[in-house]
Amino acid sequence: MFRADGRAAGVVAALLLALSSAPPTAAASGQTGGRIWYPSIAQSDLPDDSPGQPPTNGAAWRPPPVDMSLLPPDGPPAAPGPVRQQYQCLRSGTNGAVLTEVPPAQAMLNIRAAQQFSTGRNVTVAVIDTGVNKHRFLTDGGRLLGGGDYVAPSARNDGTVDCDGHGTITAGIVAANTTGAGLGFTGVAPDATILAIRQSSQAYLTTGANPMNAGTTASLAQAVVHAVDLGAKVITTSVDECEPLPNPADAPQLNLGDRQLQAAVHYAVLHDVVVINSAGNIGNCKNTPQNADPDPNKVNQIEIPAVFADDVLSVASVDPASGDVSAFSVWGPWVSVAAPGEGIVSLDPAPGATGLANLYSEPGSTTPNAIQGTSFAAPYVAGLAALLRAKYPNLSAREIMYRIEATAQHPSGRDGRDNRVGYGVIDPVAALTALIPGQNGMPGPTPTAVHATAPKAPEQNPTALWVALLGSAGAAAALLVLWFVLRARKSTVSTVEDRISPRR
Repeated sequence: MFRADGRAAGVVAALLLALSSAPPTAAASGQTGGRIWYPSIAQSDLPDDSPGQPPTNGAAWRPPPVDMSLLPPDGPPAAPGPVRQQYQCLRSGTNGAVLTEVPPAQAMLNIRAAQQFSTGRNVTVAVIDTGVNKHRFLTDGGRLLGGGDYVAPSARNDGTVDCDGHGTITAGIVAANTTGAGLGFTGVAPDATILAIRQSSQAYLTTGANPMNAGTTASLAQAVVHAVDLGAKVITTSVDECEPLPNPADAPQLNLGDRQLQAAVHYAVLHDVVVINSAGNIGNCKNTPQNADPDPNKVNQIEIPAVFADDVLSVASVDPASGDVSAFSVWGPWVSVAAPGEGIVSLDPAPGATGLANLYSEPGSTTPNAIQGTSFAAPYVAGLAALLRAKYPNLSAREIMYRIEATAQHPSGRDGRDNRVGYGVIDPVAALTALIPGQNGMPGPTPTAVHATAPKAPEQNPTALWVALLGSAGAAAALLVLWFVLRARKSTVSTVEDRISPRR
């Protein structure tokens, strides 16, 4: 089922990682193959293997080569077929509450400090999700644009309608501007522009013999292409299709929609757009266990589009209180980085709401729960990408992706990554300030010859050597003479004593 998820060591490590690999180049952004310039899944946890070939000699499965002939054409967004609304749109449950505390997730990433270097101005971030409501913290300065609706006809039909609330929460994390409101919460890139595209929804069902929640990988592919053509520089898609693998030895079978989505995200990167996606939540794949085996051949599920890691930054969730990976976050060799997906505060997602919320009821539920999920970790990375695109407008999409991974707080795994958090929790301040070899005029790493030849021994002075030897010989001779003298004296004393008779 395709649905929304719902649920200064970093700088040093960054430089070590950057120096351990060839830096990105301008040419890299136009390459048609996988990443050749920084550690990706083929160069870290996954055994090296030819992309698209059947697993051989224990090599892990990788997605097939991108087939750009499957790229869907752009066109006016529209629902793929008839739908019906099964749940009413959300209603606000905040009762006017004012949340003045800095949210734990925001505090963990030191967002306010990062905004001293960039606020994301003039960068458009496409939020392809359940739509985005016209909240006051997004509409200031005309920063909320309608990009289209692939779910159902609506009054505006431009993506700025959100019955589910999921997309509004996501957009708020990316770019809410609360300046002057006396609130601790802020969006990561408060001057960025949001391009709202409604592509999925649990509130709507398709009609027919097998009704499904609105949204497929095929419509997501169309939405990605449309966002690129509308000028987005960053795309975030907190939606996943889980593919369970009952027998991990079997290669998953990608359908046409999956292959179209693979082509679409590749199209985005080729057009200099950074694509971010959530890593997925463990509960979305019915009764499928976690990918807990470190062997990349032994995964129980894959997440699409996260698995297309050559072109997508896949984001895991961590608990901001402990830094531990969240229990619901899907592991996998395709995970790129991590961000907080718990302790979330964002915009009140109900239509017409004006405040903030830290609880959320999914469509069809009347019980509010904490806002959590890899869905809400991904927009933190999207916001960071917007900050970087504003500060470094000459860096390509792949170079931005590299900078985010290189400056993350790396775990103690091979190449500074593991299957749970990828290259680690993002570090916005480091990403905005670190000197990355090969970027912004910084020279790339070059090999340095190490001379292992031992230095030549210094020449000896023969005169000094002979003087030292003669002196040593003379001292030895003197000691020998002294020993004989003492020996002779001791012998004489003993003879005299032997001649004296004791007194009776």
